[in-house]
Amino acid sequence: MKLHTYLNYGGNCAQAFLFYEKHLGGTITMMMTHAEQPNAKDVPPSQKDAILYARMNIGETDLMGSDVPSERFQPMRSVYLSLSLNSIGEPNASLLCFPMVVRPSCRCRRHFCPPVRDAAR
Repeated sequence: MKLHTYLNYGGNCAQAFLFYEKHLGGTITMMMTHAEQPNAKDVPPSQKDAILYARMNIGETDLMGSDVPSERFQPMRSVYLSLSLNSIGEPNASLLCFPMVVRPSCRCRRHFCPPVRDAAR
């Protein structure tokens, strides 16, 4: 059995997945916008660039995600992820804050936290 993680984003799914790819050594295996789906003519203009589905491999983990329309998006609550490094040679993820946690401000002053959309919601 394998448990997969699926994250909803408030418009920054592509940015987050590119960040994970660069800083965690992941590989994006799929990323599709609403404009690229078969029924793209039915997609509202405001959703064309939103991610319909993204998937990536980070080590032994599969991560999936998508953008949720802003009127339905809510920040996550009580979600914790643990990242374990096998060696010093792996990406130094222990120094990163993940943009998957939506918050008004980052309190971990020495870390880099990418900007998060809709953080005030």
